[in-house]
Amino acid sequence: MIKSDYLIIGFILGVLALSYSLKAWNSYRKKKIYYKAKAAEKKAMDLLEVQGYRVTEIQPRRDVYYYLNGEKKRAYVKADFLARRFFRKVICEVKTGEKTRITQAIIRRQLFDYYYAYGVKEVILIDMEKNRIDRITLKRGLR
Repeated sequence: MIKSDYLIIGFILGVLALSYSLKAWNSYRKKKIYYKAKAAEKKAMDLLEVQGYRVTEIQPRRDVYYYLNGEKKRAYVKADFLARRFFRKVICEVKTGEKTRITQAIIRRQLFDYYYAYGVKEVILIDMEKNRIDRITLKRGLR
């Protein structure tokens, strides 16, 4: 083997090592986010109970249907909690990190999905960074 062969083999091994390292790092980051979210959900359940809510379902999944070019399609949404307070059903979404405000479009869209899919009048957004519960009432139409 000549010098350029060693260079090519080294380059290939370096790319493989870098690729493996990036996959390992991404896996670590995803696990860290997952465990942080699970811990936040547990604390959120406690916060809800202090406020008088009773959690009836954890991560309830509901099917939603839509038509694509006339063909019926099915998708689903999954909230963090379905809870009750004074015989009223509410959906609860727990947020940590930067995207925790209703003023952000992505959060608003998610809450409207829940409003539609679960048929609730109120959605609760729980900001675990600030230990804050925001009660959001949604309405259809312009008024």
